[in-house]
Amino acid sequence: AAANTMACPYAHSHDTANAEDGSPGSAHAGRRAAAEVNYSDYLQLDKVLSAQRLLSVSSEHPRGAHDEHLFIVIHQTYELWFKQILFEIDSFLRIFTQETVPEYQMLEAVSRIKRVNEIMRVLIQQFSVLETMTALDFLSFRSSLGEASGFQSAQWRELENVLGLNPSQRIAHRNQDYAVFLRPQDRDRIKSLERNGNTVLEAVSRWLERTPGQENRDGEFTFWN
Repeated sequence: AAANTMACPYAHSHDTANAEDGSPGSAHAGRRAAAEVNYSDYLQLDKVLSAQRLLSVSSEHPRGAHDEHLFIVIHQTYELWFKQILFEIDSFLRIFTQETVPEYQMLEAVSRIKRVNEIMRVLIQQFSVLETMTALDFLSFRSSLGEASGFQSAQWRELENVLGLNPSQRIAHRNQDYAVFLRPQDRDRIKSLERNGNTVLEAVSRWLERTPGQENRDGEFTFWN
């Protein structure tokens, strides 16, 4: 029991503050409920750690191509970080799309974007791990993947759209719209994000438009001018 208590220095520091009525009984109940949470169960590690299914496994190669495991883990990690970035941007947009952004929420909004920037740095650094795989290592399993490609990442396309990428600036892949390569269940949702105007670019632009002293001689404001 002592070992469990010492496992995390913050485990019980806010029990009383988080109790609904602040009473010792409520705090005790909170500790009891928290004690029943297991690390592996909380993170659903059984699902996460069993999600690496190698397609290069065959009767001739029962363990599959060694580097395919790294390839899967790297891309799953990217997708998890994409999910976190979208989570942070959603919070940012809920703040910045208000008619008036309260001053006390500015620090919160800025912290969200700073976190996104730090995650982006991590994503770039991950390439150094992927680069430990040689071209021959990649070719040892690439044929097993068929037409699968990072180009089909729905979360990446969602991120592009919520940041405010202009559709006219996209480069067509195989002379086709990017949505063609998404799963059918993702296409309409991702494409609709191009038209709803709820983007980081639009939100920041509208916020700047409301900033005193930013108008041009005609009393108008355009972000790009």
